[in-house]
Amino acid sequence: MKGPYALAPLSHTSTPQFRLLELHPSTHPSYVLCSLCSYSFDETFPAYKALSYAWGIMNDTRQIFLNRYAFSVSHNLWAFLEQMHLQRQYGFYWIDAICIDQSNTLEKNHQVQMMRHIYSTHERVVIWPGEASEDKTSDMAMDIVVSIERWAAYGISGDYMYRSHFDRNKIQGHAVGQLLCRDYWTRI
Repeated sequence: MKGPYALAPLSHTSTPQFRLLELHPSTHPSYVLCSLCSYSFDETFPAYKALSYAWGIMNDTRQIFLNRYAFSVSHNLWAFLEQMHLQRQYGFYWIDAICIDQSNTLEKNHQVQMMRHIYSTHERVVIWPGEASEDKTSDMAMDIVVSIERWAAYGISGDYMYRSHFDRNKIQGHAVGQLLCRDYWTRI
């Protein structure tokens, strides 16, 4: 084992282990600084967010710094990490493409068996459907999703929301349609 994974090894004993990525502040706005630490489910580990996202095009990569090593990630994952950095959303994340050594088949097989447990012990799941669109329709769509969540909390039906809101505003309906056409929704 070498590179960033050497500093956070996993033992394949009877005690299941997993890695968490910690996103750190950086003095340079475009540097994404992270570290990996390994934890056992039998010990106390930090609260973390599990990321749900589409890997994206694997030959379109960007560099992050992981345990002081340059590390390639997909452009989509880099965009998420950069956005969290810009929003100062530092802390612990479980991200499969990084927390599992993708070059180690034995580790991948072992970690995939533990994913149910990994996703059940998270603080929350963060969904990343992709970067904001240049025309801001994705921002509008996310505002609509937040509104729908509020309406649903008050027991307002989806049918009523659709008839009263989207029928009259085709731009908002188009924005939601654009969001739903992203690779995130068809990745599996």
